[in-house]
Order: sequence, then C-alpha cells, then structure tokens
Amino acid sequence: MKVEKWITVEELKKRIRKKEKDVKVLNRLHFMNYLYTGLSVPEASEKLGITKVTGYNWLERWNEDGYDGIIPRFAGGRPSKLTNDEKKQLKEILKDRDDWTTKEVETDSR
Repeated sequence: MKVEKWITVEELKKRIRKKEKDVKVLNRLHFMNYLYTGLSVPEASEKLGITKVTGYNWLERWNEDGYDGIIPRFAGGRPSKLTNDEKKQLKEILKDRDDWTTKEVETDSR
C-alpha cells in the first residue's frame, strides 16, 4: 500500500520529539516513520508490537487525513455510575492509602 507523505521526514521527526509524552500519538508517528524509511506495514507493525490490521488502519487514516488521522478518536465508553461529587469523595478516601484493592474499594464505598 502506498504511503502519502503529508509532511517531510524532518517535520515527522520534529513531531515525534514534541509528542514524547503522548504515547499513543508517539507510537503512531514512529510507525509512520518506519513506513517513510521503507519498511512494510507488517514489518513496522512487528517492530511496535501491534497487529498488521492495526498498522493498516493507522496507514489508512494517515493517508486520508494526514497527522490528524493518527490522533486517537475515543468514542466515549460506558457512562460512569458515580456522580461528580461521588468521584471527588472517592478520590479523597483513596488518598489515605496507596495500596487499595478493587474489592476493598467496592466494599468500603457501600
């Protein structure tokens, strides 16, 4: 599959350096860098420990939207059962100890 070079190699490397703290974007930038240097999708996927399907998805999104295409899109997930006040209370309770188990949190919060 062809790689659309939306930005230069220099710009790609610059964005890699800037995004070191955003691991998901950073991994995708590394993936694109591997493709820019001539690796195939399966080879680049193996280097990053992702599936080939994920690699092809990232490439497809890159080819369609450039850099913006590799920024994760979160669909939301299940709504929280806790209200915002309950979340604040839970955070305060959890501050007292740093070795809680899930079962203890569940039992103590009832």
